[in-house]
Amino acid sequence: MKSECKSTFGLLRSSVLRSFMLLLMCAFIPLGCSKERGRTWSEKDLIGRWELVDRGAVGIPPLGESCEFRADGTVTVFEGSQSRFGTYRVEGNEIELLIAGMPTQRWVISSGVGSELSLFSRSLNTTVRYVKVSPSGLLTGTIGIILKSIVVVALLFLLYRFLARVLEFE
Repeated sequence: MKSECKSTFGLLRSSVLRSFMLLLMCAFIPLGCSKERGRTWSEKDLIGRWELVDRGAVGIPPLGESCEFRADGTVTVFEGSQSRFGTYRVEGNEIELLIAGMPTQRWVISSGVGSELSLFSRSLNTTVRYVKVSPSGLLTGTIGIILKSIVVVALLFLLYRFLARVLEFE
């Protein structure tokens, strides 16, 4: 009778622990979902360095081979060994670029807010794409998601092992 009670109690603790772990894992799922969908770009979203990944049918891309947006509304465009300076303004889903030595340009931002910036030109009927260069590039993109997921799973496993020892079953 005593061993039946002990095994029933151990089974109960085991199912409670499994339920707790399942609930904990379900709590982490929304962390991987983006809140950025459906939101329009703002000046703050552009701040940082961007590199060209697809030139489209444009001879000279609007923001060069790479560019850097600053919080004060200025932009530096890098094309080879040359740098050009200018200003930018975001209005809804359009960006207006006033860069030295070039006419004022208006481009439609055709990508959702994130680490990729797709600019569409109505007059040229083409799209150019830039990606954001992260200062801590290791924890961004697909590799970053994989690394973060591995860390979360490892922490959950350690928590499970700890609770199993505390509740004295395995």
